[in-house]
Amino acid sequence: MPPKNPFLIQDSFFPMVHYNSAQTDVVENSYGGGGRVVKPEEVNFQPGGMGNPGLAHRRYQDGREAICVSGPGRVAKYRFDEGRLELINEIKIPGHESDYMSGKELAELVAKLDAVGTNDEEFLAITQAVAKKTGISSESWPNGMYGMMDRDGYFYAGFGTVLYKFGDKTPGDAGSELVVVAKRDIKNDLPEELAAEVSRFLGVNMTYDGHVVVALSGVIGILDRDLTKSWLAPIPGEALDNGVIADENNGIYVVTDKFMRKLVWKGDELSLDEADGAWKEPYDWVKKKGSLSRGSGTTPTLMGFGEGNDRLVLTVDQGDPVKVVAFWRDEIPDDAVAVQGAPSKRTAGSAAISFPVKTTIEWSPHVYGYGTMVMGSEFPRVIPADKGLDLLSTVMTMGTTVPGPRGAEKFQWNTETNRLESAWVYNDKGLAWQLSPISTVDNAVYLNTAKDGLYSLTGLDWDTGKVIGTITLGKSVKFNTGGTFVTPLSDGGLYINGFFGPVRIAAPAR
Repeated sequence: MPPKNPFLIQDSFFPMVHYNSAQTDVVENSYGGGGRVVKPEEVNFQPGGMGNPGLAHRRYQDGREAICVSGPGRVAKYRFDEGRLELINEIKIPGHESDYMSGKELAELVAKLDAVGTNDEEFLAITQAVAKKTGISSESWPNGMYGMMDRDGYFYAGFGTVLYKFGDKTPGDAGSELVVVAKRDIKNDLPEELAAEVSRFLGVNMTYDGHVVVALSGVIGILDRDLTKSWLAPIPGEALDNGVIADENNGIYVVTDKFMRKLVWKGDELSLDEADGAWKEPYDWVKKKGSLSRGSGTTPTLMGFGEGNDRLVLTVDQGDPVKVVAFWRDEIPDDAVAVQGAPSKRTAGSAAISFPVKTTIEWSPHVYGYGTMVMGSEFPRVIPADKGLDLLSTVMTMGTTVPGPRGAEKFQWNTETNRLESAWVYNDKGLAWQLSPISTVDNAVYLNTAKDGLYSLTGLDWDTGKVIGTITLGKSVKFNTGGTFVTPLSDGGLYINGFFGPVRIAAPAR
């Protein structure tokens, strides 16, 4: 496990997207085992927000709890203690009103979609009308995606090129409304020529000395938590469609359409200089029709923590074939093995993915120990729109009226040979568009599998890939995560970043 970041909210099941600054997608709660069929009365669905990827959870000093949720058009706060999921308030983000849909509208939409079931023509007609009305696209989808909460309970999320800081109107009160505390438009900090290239936020993270890291195409930045100062490292001409990583030594990692990069935060400068430990390494990239991302589709992930361990950063390239790639993140060790086709020994290892991938892997590698899992995320059917891709309809129909993508594979880093080796492949069922955190308690990963609108969590043993059980969620689009998370809770329940609104599933009665 990566070291805990002292400047993220503590005692939280979800401090930030991807769960920690290393972005490993590992949780320390149990899914409760397979063989469960969730009952309708156990499901608390709160319609609200079109897409709800950003999330952070806070436990207050008096024991009460709340979560902050963000996505295109809004940020909301919910009470979360004693099994609750109750809306306190929501804030519509200026300039993003067209992406917003009310809870009433979304409840009606879910009811309509559930009523038509697997009728493709009717289902598609409904989703396409919503996509056209809201204009939600691959450009607006990332707004609010990388939500994060600091140790003082302030929630950060990016919209367009503006980083927002939210806090309780009454500090320390779980039931208090959420308000905007500060905001900063990163574009205003850039030279005019570079500002013209920057269009949207992707990554938000926290350094281990308590600064906010942001990643946009063409620039990586550090801000103080009050959003009054910024330190920027321009990387002009490099597109960035993924998140940003921070390690405990203030190394900052991003993958662009040209390089895997390490930058170094020095406390008063964000350095790209090799003399400070920064580096960049090209990776295999082939331009492919239909790719959602420019370059790699995956947020990089750290592997190897603690003294004496191999310290790596992993991503997935856009080569032919598509490969999992590991890079040495500090000094290149003496026993580093040259990887065929790699520009230098900075590339530590590479392994082709066994299941078919025509374009990119969009989901970041999930890492636990020296194991890493990647999942299929390609669209079996791409639904066009006036401006390219109808992302909403494409994602909503997968697993309901058309099959979902297939394939999950775990690789193991061999510390003796310095190679990535395939450990197991799962290809039995189509997947929903979702990231699936590894439970350290269960030593298992639960993939969200979907067919004919029935969503189920299929548990796989982390070591062997053997199916260990299934949690049947139900036959409703409310369980469609739209590319986000299902997270186990300490009380035995589950939290779902539902595309049409958050969902809490109660622990089974004992």
